[in-house]
Amino acid sequence: MFLERFKEKTRKKHINSELKGREVSVPKLPLQRVGIIVNNDDKLAIDWNTELKKLFSNSDLIVDVVSFSTANKRKKDEVSAGFYASDVAWNGAIKNTELKTFINTEFNLLISYYTVNETLLKLLTASSKADFKVGILKEDQRINDLIINTELNAFDTFKVELIKYLKILKRS
Repeated sequence: MFLERFKEKTRKKHINSELKGREVSVPKLPLQRVGIIVNNDDKLAIDWNTELKKLFSNSDLIVDVVSFSTANKRKKDEVSAGFYASDVAWNGAIKNTELKTFINTEFNLLISYYTVNETLLKLLTASSKADFKVGILKEDQRINDLIINTELNAFDTFKVELIKYLKILKRS
């Protein structure tokens, strides 16, 4: 119990330190690379690659998706690719090299498509080196540059609102 609270507090400090040094950069047009962080526990059936290429009318768009689960380890019968809580150290450091590569990639746009208020998911979003971050999590407004107020299962509404706000902000 004490150890879990210590881990949580340390990870929140890591999030705060990541957010202090964050600067929103000038948009690089057109969008070339988009990163997406989803909660694997939500079991969404969205083909992000196809959806975003259609949405931005860009067949050369590179889409990287990280599916993160708050479970400590992969279950023996689980075959889906993804990352787990065990890939993040107690102090918030990323242990998995693929996840570290994702975090250090300079995306034009990062979409955090999860609604659960989980410290590890917020840590991934805060640690990302993306130019502009969009999410649907309303609980911590410091994490994303733009929050689109939709439900998790309202993906069509999210797409419409995303395009609208990206055009207003001259990011697409």
